[in-house]
Amino acid sequence: MPSISRHTRIHLLALTVLLALPAKAQSTVYETRDSIEIVTLLKHAPSLRHPAEYIMHFAKALTGKPYHAHTLDKTREENLVVNMRGLDCCTFIEVVTALSLCSESNSISFVDFCENLKKIRYLDGEVAYHKRKHYFTTWAKSNVANGLFIEAPIDDARGLDVKYKTVSLNYMSRHAAAYKILSGNPLRVEQIKQTEKEYSGSVIPYIPKASFRNSKDNALLRETVKDGDIIAIVTNKNGLDVSHLGIASWHPDGLHLINASSIHKKTIDEPMLFYDYMLQHPSQTGAYILRRK
Repeated sequence: MPSISRHTRIHLLALTVLLALPAKAQSTVYETRDSIEIVTLLKHAPSLRHPAEYIMHFAKALTGKPYHAHTLDKTREENLVVNMRGLDCCTFIEVVTALSLCSESNSISFVDFCENLKKIRYLDGEVAYHKRKHYFTTWAKSNVANGLFIEAPIDDARGLDVKYKTVSLNYMSRHAAAYKILSGNPLRVEQIKQTEKEYSGSVIPYIPKASFRNSKDNALLRETVKDGDIIAIVTNKNGLDVSHLGIASWHPDGLHLINASSIHKKTIDEPMLFYDYMLQHPSQTGAYILRRK
């Protein structure tokens, strides 16, 4: 039997992906190369023992991806967007988590990936702008409630300084004109206000910035923050809860952050220590930690 060329194999894989999509996936916006990349990543993923290992594997696999902001807001109507051509700090975390969930269940299906992404990104899995988890508090609390994550037990680490932030969310509704889908749409602004109201008052525990100093020699910090943990950087900016997301990555010299970086213009395992990174951002006050359950 004659061998199949690489070009033909790619098209056969693309056809397999497309044929696997049910009618309900028609509201999913993606390019064929996105679905091919997802399936390829899943097909070549190793068999690992712990969810955090999958998080780390896929986070590292996506380093070097270009940084693109606002990839979910290109149209007036909300769709489930799968874009592997550019990631921001939130879509990076979501894609890594969705890939990890697939691998944990031994799936290489693009449809399964999309279903996982929908559950991660939207309240009740409903694809609608006001149901998107715009604030990380909403993202965290709902994804803890649906069993995907736990809050890392930082309170149990005796000797580690822990602080608590009672969040007050109103940034989006106060700056509606800055959001393409909210601008000139009072109904959607009101819907966002309802979500802000629902999650305002939530309390998130966090490790203050100063506690990350000298992380190389801080055995307690190493025991408390694990490779693959989601790090949400808490901010003191009015109306916001967190300002940036990444994944904990321990190096010989201490704790670093794998993140989709607007500074480096790509997804990167940050070369500077996490503490030094936060020092460059005075509004960042500490880290709220989530862990795959």
